[in-house]
Amino acid sequence: MLFFVEIIIFSLRRTARRKNADDLLIAKELKAAFISLCECLDCKWVNAPWDMDSCENKARQMQVALRLGFNVPDLRITNLPESLLEFSSSQEVVVKQLSDNWVFTEDGQSAKALYTHLITPADHKQLEDLKKSPAFFNKFIDKEHDLRVTVVGESIFAVRIFSQQFTESKVEFRRREGDWKMEECELPDELTDKIMRLMQHFHLNFGALDFAVDKEGHFWFLEINAEGNCLWMESELKLPICAPISNQLLAT
Repeated sequence: MLFFVEIIIFSLRRTARRKNADDLLIAKELKAAFISLCECLDCKWVNAPWDMDSCENKARQMQVALRLGFNVPDLRITNLPESLLEFSSSQEVVVKQLSDNWVFTEDGQSAKALYTHLITPADHKQLEDLKKSPAFFNKFIDKEHDLRVTVVGESIFAVRIFSQQFTESKVEFRRREGDWKMEECELPDELTDKIMRLMQHFHLNFGALDFAVDKEGHFWFLEINAEGNCLWMESELKLPICAPISNQLLAT
């Protein structure tokens, strides 16, 4: 597995200076106030905010998953066009947003984010834009289906998502809203063990993990989300996901 990060820091600093300094300071102060309050509360957490923050780092997720023995696609984080061209010269490549942030337009009527998608010739025509902001690239896994695994404490709920039945959801199943076929499934014991060790590493009681399952049946780790949405699966498949969450909070 190739794990490669290269970023020209000067480019990042130049981009950051374009933002309003007052807005940046206010945002940082708001976050500091929220975290301070949370750390002072003597209460139970499904996931503590500081543990969720630790888990947000996609590069760190991949590094830990690789160490624990998951199959992890070759990846590269870069803002160098020539590096991306070299990485994508012999394989199909997917681009992802490094953060989970959505940026709202000035009128507040819409939001912008980078959807996970295959790199296309149209993207190659805009490679100079990559210098302004790094992105996360990984080898495309030709899937048989997607797998969403929701973990609550010791409970595991695995759902097979037949994303390949629609063009829009072949790369990223979220690109098509909820009309793909789904079914609950069992996981190999070896994979279950790795998942629980990953949860323990990030000190999470709740997590939503995404895997790509290839034509040979191999499970490829894509990411873990410490606050992933699970109600759509619970509603569709009648999975009792919320019950163990409630039990954790109510336990003495």
